[in-house]
Amino acid sequence: MMKPFLPPEPVDKSSSAPRSNLRLAKQRNGQPQRLKASHIRTFLHVFIYTTIHFVFSIFFRFRRAWRLSSYKVRGVLRHHHHTPEWIVNDVKNLEQLPKHLSVILDHHEDDEDQGNAGLEGLVNDVCEIAAWTASAGIPFLSIYERTGTQRTTSRISTANTS
Repeated sequence: MMKPFLPPEPVDKSSSAPRSNLRLAKQRNGQPQRLKASHIRTFLHVFIYTTIHFVFSIFFRFRRAWRLSSYKVRGVLRHHHHTPEWIVNDVKNLEQLPKHLSVILDHHEDDEDQGNAGLEGLVNDVCEIAAWTASAGIPFLSIYERTGTQRTTSRISTANTS
């Protein structure tokens, strides 16, 4: 019952030459081996897929590198420490500014997260936030550490002393 669906039985190996020798014999006899249409179609699909994959991978890697480098350059050139006027220009179109800003900071013991750790890292973060709030015109700043204890509350003077 299953015999029509089974592959043909293998030929005795002792009576025939190995397959590689059969191929060489066919080629030596002048009969070129023919590629089937399905083999050509499969090769063509794999070639097209590989080509498209290669082109798009180069494109996406180039685009990612370009964006990362341009963001880094823009970040250095437009950092608020260089020109606080940019923060003023950013917030001048807002309808309302808060009168009191509360910030919760993380204290990192190791150097992996932000590049600075311990008390020095907290002080750097506080300095950046204070510079931003002063430039934005927010008069009151509260800073908390992650455990929830209030570290400092200060009134920021936005008046120019020149």
